Amino acid sequence: MYFYPTQSHNGYLEMVNDLGFVGLTCLLLYLVYWIRQSLQLMKLDRGQGVLFLGLFFQQAITNLTESTWLAINSAFAIAVGRWPPSRWPAPCSISGCAPGPPARRGGLR
Repeated sequence: MYFYPTQSHNGYLEMVNDLGFVGLTCLLLYLVYWIRQSLQLMKLDRGQGVLFLGLFFQQAITNLTESTWLAINSAFAIAVGRWPPSRWPAPCSISGCAPGPPARRGGLR
């Protein structure tokens, strides 16, 4: 048989088709990391955490019938480009922002 399927209309099957089971394993590990980081982000900024969890579930369900994991115009791909929640500053409280690190004395060196 000389047939190579180029599109499976399922994001998970297409990942196996293009990158093999190693690629699928990497994707699943990344998605577990995404959920973990989103839940941690919810402790700091509930709205932002809910947004990232919503994007995850939207893409997880969409990829059952369409293949959009590696699409350039995917909302998930755009969010991944802006992902690092562990480096985001803590949200400000109602009374104001927490002070930053103390200023260095003695001027610039």
